[in-house]
Amino acid sequence: MGLVGSIQRFSIHDGPGIRTTVFLMGCGLRCLWCHNPEDLEPSPALQVVSAHCTGCGACAAVCPVKAVRLQDGKAVTDRRACIRCFACAAACPTGARRRHGQEWEVPSLLAEIRKDKAYYDRSGGGLTLSGGEPLLQKDFAADLLAAAREEGIHTAVETALHIGRDALEAALPHTCLFLCDIKAAVPALHKRLTGADNRRILENLAWLDAHARELRLRMPLIPSLNDGEDNLRAVARFILEKTGRRELELLPYHGLAADKYHALDMPYGAAAVTPPSRETMARAMEILEKEGISLRVVDMFCIKPIDEELILQCAEKTGMLITAEEHSVIGG
Repeated sequence: MGLVGSIQRFSIHDGPGIRTTVFLMGCGLRCLWCHNPEDLEPSPALQVVSAHCTGCGACAAVCPVKAVRLQDGKAVTDRRACIRCFACAAACPTGARRRHGQEWEVPSLLAEIRKDKAYYDRSGGGLTLSGGEPLLQKDFAADLLAAAREEGIHTAVETALHIGRDALEAALPHTCLFLCDIKAAVPALHKRLTGADNRRILENLAWLDAHARELRLRMPLIPSLNDGEDNLRAVARFILEKTGRRELELLPYHGLAADKYHALDMPYGAAAVTPPSRETMARAMEILEKEGISLRVVDMFCIKPIDEELILQCAEKTGMLITAEEHSVIGG
């Protein structure tokens, strides 16, 4: 069994082609800007969207530990007292309260992934595991990847590499593409931004570079946090000296995760950060390119015309109509 946060269909930035991205829960890092805080813990999370709360009191009535009370017409949760039984979510008539995270077995999850195989085949897409850190659930991740490969589905893993070597070794034979984050190369900065040292990450990256079938390096660019010249130069040097590669994908920061933190009653460490301006992006790119890095900017929230055309072509060739329901996130 594996704990899955959500299943996102028709992803186009998590590897080649049209993909299904499965978000596995649990992560050893605590990046200040994390875009998926709901997937940090290796256990289901209670999400509360207060705007949807009508103050009916159904949640407070069923809470076995009295962790929910009404205040100013809204239900408020004492997170310290909450035992995450999710009785309140089951009782909520508006969906303001919901459980994030469900257990799946490999066969049932593969059946969900298989639904879009026609699109994978036409577009060169497939399955991507993300998170959280998907390889923390190393046995489940390896079994799911292996099952997908047995059916001819291309597989990719998005990883921050803050994991044991055994997790990489388990996933390696069944993974066509690794998408690896480099958040910072300066050790002290990495620890300040993520809560963990980067020694294991850099060692794993060097090992994976020598063994992976295909590997792409990615760097989230977070203004005022990791876009300093010293860190950018250190990232470039590491890539060139330790991997022999030159390519790097830049992922500009966006602030769309703020509502997720509110729903989890969690502080947002990057609340004051704004997306990088054109000038900020140009400066970072200039520094990296002068060091010899070849860059590609990946805007995670901009579907370019070629991608829209690709989706329509696949729909036409397969005779399948893409509806709003099909272009969806399951459990997210």
